[in-house]
Order: sequence, then C-alpha cells, then structure tokens
Amino acid sequence: MGSSKKKAQRSNRHKNDKRQSAWKKFLVRALSGVIMAVLVIVFVLCGENALVIGEIFCMRMVFYEILSLSINQDKEKTYGLHSQRFGMGIFWVFLTRFIFLDEISPYISSLYPIINDFFKPILPFVTACIVLMVIVFYILSLNSSCLPYQFKIGAFIVTGLLITISAAKASIHTVLFQGLGWLLLRIILVSVNDVGAYLCGVTLGKHSLIKLSPKKTWEGYLGAIILTVACGIALPIVFKNWPSMFAPRMDVLPFIKNPFSRGTIMSEVSDVAIETKNIILFDEKITVFGHVFDALTFHFGVIAIMISIIGPFGGFFASGLKRALKIKDFGESIPGHGGFTDRLDCQMYTTIFISAYVNCFVNTGL
Repeated sequence: MGSSKKKAQRSNRHKNDKRQSAWKKFLVRALSGVIMAVLVIVFVLCGENALVIGEIFCMRMVFYEILSLSINQDKEKTYGLHSQRFGMGIFWVFLTRFIFLDEISPYISSLYPIINDFFKPILPFVTACIVLMVIVFYILSLNSSCLPYQFKIGAFIVTGLLITISAAKASIHTVLFQGLGWLLLRIILVSVNDVGAYLCGVTLGKHSLIKLSPKKTWEGYLGAIILTVACGIALPIVFKNWPSMFAPRMDVLPFIKNPFSRGTIMSEVSDVAIETKNIILFDEKITVFGHVFDALTFHFGVIAIMISIIGPFGGFFASGLKRALKIKDFGESIPGHGGFTDRLDCQMYTTIFISAYVNCFVNTGL
C-alpha cells in the first residue's frame, strides 16, 4: 500500500510539474510575442527607413542560423577553416548587389542622380563579376581532406542566400515602391493564420495534415483559413483611414515605371501618382460573379485566401528541415519561439507572393 501511494504521489507531482512547465513555456512565448508586436509597431512608426534596416537585420539573422546548422567546430579547427566568416561575407556581397543596387539605389538616386548614371551601364557586368568572384574564392578554399564537409557548407550557403535575399528583396521593394500597408497586411494575416491554426488545432484537431509536421491538423489548417479570410475582409475598414500607406514613398515615385530613370524629388508627380493610386484602390469597384466589391476589399480578400492556403507551407518546409537535421529549433534568439527562422518562415514564404501580386494586379494603374 505504501509503495502504491508513493507511486501515485510521484505521478501527481510529475503531472503538476509538467503542467507548470507548459504554462511557463506558454507565458514566455506569449510575452515574447507581445514584445515582437511592440517592436513591429515601433519600427512602423519610425518609417520606411527603419523597416528596411529591420528587414536586413532579420534576414541576416536567418542566414546566420541556416549557415550555423552546417558548421562543425571540430572540423573547422582541425582543417583551419573559417566557413562562417566566408558564408557571412558572401551574404553581405549578395545583399549589396540585389538589395542595395536594385531596391535602395533608385531611392538614393532621387537625391543623387549621378549614382544611377554610373551604375546603370555596368550593373550586368558587376553581377557577373560578383558571381564569378564567389565561385573562384569558394574553389580556392576547398581542402581535399574535407571536401564533403565543405560542399555541405556550400549547399547551405546557396539555400540560405536563396531564402533570405529573395525575401528581403521582395519585402524592401514592397516597403519602398508599393506602400507600407502591404507589409503590415502580410504581417497581420500571417500572424492570424499562425495563431488560428494553433488554437483550432489544440481545441478541434483530430486528423493529421502532413507527416513533416505531425502536430498540424486538418481542423487547424481549415480553421486558420476561415479566420484569416475573415480578418482580410475586415481589415479594409481600418486601413481605409490611412490611404497614404498604400502609396509608394514620395521620393521614389519618379522611379516606379523605370527604376533607373534619371530625376529628382518631384512633388507634382508624386501627388498625381498617389491621387491616381488612391482612386484606383479606394474608389474603384470590382464585379465578380455578379457581386460588386470595392478594390481594396477585393485585393485584401484574395491575398488573405492565398496566404491562408500557401502560407503554412513555409512552416512545413522549416519543420521538414529541422526533422532532417534532428533539431528542435533553428536557434535560441527569441525565448519561447526558437530562432528568427522559426518565427519568420511563413513571413518569408509569403512576402514574395504579395510583392508579385501588388505589382501585377494593383500597381497597374500607376
């Protein structure tokens, strides 16, 4: 009898400890989420320049986390390698080429046109030189004693560049050339989808959705779609009060049609462009199957549907990669969430879609 009582006490103590641990993790995760939300608001209030810097910092952290997965410190010391420095150097080189020269340079050129006059003719040559230089340096760094390890690092570098540079390019292009509102829309919808999938999965989940992420359920996935679409349709009520958030920066508007055209800040062109864009986005009506929608509600609804359907697959890819590498999280930078990659996987995946959608179906009136 005494033995059974002790076992029962140990079992109850274990359950209580497990429950307390779960609550502690939840509180830490919730607190981190609140802090991240506050930081996003602060960056938004600080304007586009702060958001560009924040985006570059986040992508730098994501690339660092992906690269770190391939680094073996023992092999680095044994063979005298500096793979992390080499990889981060490549990241900054590609960031300079595809972010600074493509996205930020047109904005700077509105103040200093000579920059465009210099870079425009030689940009293809600069790109070719950068790629060839990276290949040459990589080949020169190869050591015959650890070729499999170095090629593994090379694969992680290419994967990291593909993910981070494409996401950063699309996001910064959205902020500078399409309007801050589209960035906020993406952040809100992806966050609602993530939280909705979690809540619906915990409360209703019974049927597994995908083997890569066993905790994901059909109930969570479909519930998140409903919540995300509802949020997307409701958001225009709020955003209609800030039409300027869906117009490009005043000082980059002269470069919308031709990013390398010469010019300075032209207030008249900017005012006309913003007025035209706001008329199209806020006053135009779109008829679909006999139903009439205002343009903003229609575009928000379409984006919400696509994000809710394809957005989770960014998380599935990250889950599959973590299972393949037998790790729980990509890092420990964000308490309760893991690393930047764990938190931004779906954001990076959807930002390319939103940028392409706005370019093709919204900005056509400019």
